[in-house]
Amino acid sequence: MPPAPLRRGLNALLLASLPSAALAAPTVYVAYPPPDHRVTADHVILEGSVTPGAALKIGGQSVAVGADGLFMLWWPLKNGVNDLRLVATRAGQSAGRSLRVTRSVPGPLPARPTAIAPGDLLPAADVEFWDAAGDTPAERRVRVGFRGAPGGRATVQIGGGAPQPLQEGPAGTYSADVVVSPQTPLTRAEVGFALTGQDGRRVTRAAPGRLSVLAPAAAGARTGHPASRQRPPAWA
Repeated sequence: MPPAPLRRGLNALLLASLPSAALAAPTVYVAYPPPDHRVTADHVILEGSVTPGAALKIGGQSVAVGADGLFMLWWPLKNGVNDLRLVATRAGQSAGRSLRVTRSVPGPLPARPTAIAPGDLLPAADVEFWDAAGDTPAERRVRVGFRGAPGGRATVQIGGGAPQPLQEGPAGTYSADVVVSPQTPLTRAEVGFALTGQDGRRVTRAAPGRLSVLAPAAAGARTGHPASRQRPPAWA
């Protein structure tokens, strides 16, 4: 066995010869939701990034990550506290991040008078598609909806598009999964809802989140490189 000083020198040379990326553990960054987030919906949007090349699991379940490390997905929630564990793994090294989201389900609104609850409209945050033409229909899907007086007829209108019907279920919860068209550019389009209730009244309200479908040229100018995939607006 080489003497101790020689062994230390060999170890130093070996460590110096390894790529720095091979020595660094991957990172996990969560852009949304914020810590201790509270929602009334049955899901939450998870947006963030991991070190490029790392795999990501949430609650032990593998999720899709882009080549640049970005991820954006809908995550189902149970009633009450949801403790989520995000673990990124690369080259045998792992790093984790814990996230708590609490779902509080409010009681139903009365059937009369017709009303839309102001704090329960989706999307709750802006949603952007930077390369809708390259996304699958599932990747271009957006959940829209609200909580209002039960037993009514509800529609959603995105920008200047035609109104589309919403389904009710459970009582007083109106929603739909809308698939945006890559042929229809949108710039912070309003997501507006209308509800006609049992008393014949019609009420309207807009979601806090806006919807954008950017053309590839616009997305490339915004990011400084050609758009390659859908990106959450946290990196804008």
